[in-house]
Amino acid sequence: MFSDSLINSIVNNDVSLWVLVTIVTITVIKSHKEILQTFTDFKANKFKKLENAIACEWVSEDKKEILKAELEQLHIAEASGIKCSVELRNELLDVYRRSIRGIRLAHFQRAAGLTKIENGNLTSGVSTLEKYWYYIELVTATCLWVLTIPVICFSIYATLYHGVEFPASIFLFLPVAGILAYDGAKIISLNHVLTEYRSLQKQTMSKDMKTVDLDF
Repeated sequence: MFSDSLINSIVNNDVSLWVLVTIVTITVIKSHKEILQTFTDFKANKFKKLENAIACEWVSEDKKEILKAELEQLHIAEASGIKCSVELRNELLDVYRRSIRGIRLAHFQRAAGLTKIENGNLTSGVSTLEKYWYYIELVTATCLWVLTIPVICFSIYATLYHGVEFPASIFLFLPVAGILAYDGAKIISLNHVLTEYRSLQKQTMSKDMKTVDLDF
């Protein structure tokens, strides 16, 4: 069993497996807030509660306007897939709308948790150490795919032609690689979004300077 092999390898100080287990564990812990938020949103059923309150005749009109605004933001967050503060989401959607290179919405969805607004500007919200960690996840995922797929192919060949028992537990490495790749890809999306944001800023500054020159 894979679990037995895992325990035996750890006991025998298999360094490579120790590193893999450590990376996967940190990734899960680091993403627990997103997982918890998704579960909370589903459990609370916020949409239904807000819609019921808005339709209720006992709720005053001024309170309904507040609830409508909240419901609007929930619909935007759900439709866009960008889960963050309203101010940050509006900024990201504005960059997406004005995007010159046509960056896919998926990049904004992945980068939402890594960005922040500082002094009115969109900027990175991750430290240098965190950036390196995302790249480690990408490298680890790539190595797992590169190593696991040939082993699977060789195992299938050995099973079919030499009667060797196929190690089915090896397939577990593929979803692990997928999880690491998904989380690590956030840093690539962050780079795309911030690069596009800076390009739009330069374009806006250039237009403003031209306007000033024309005024003179």
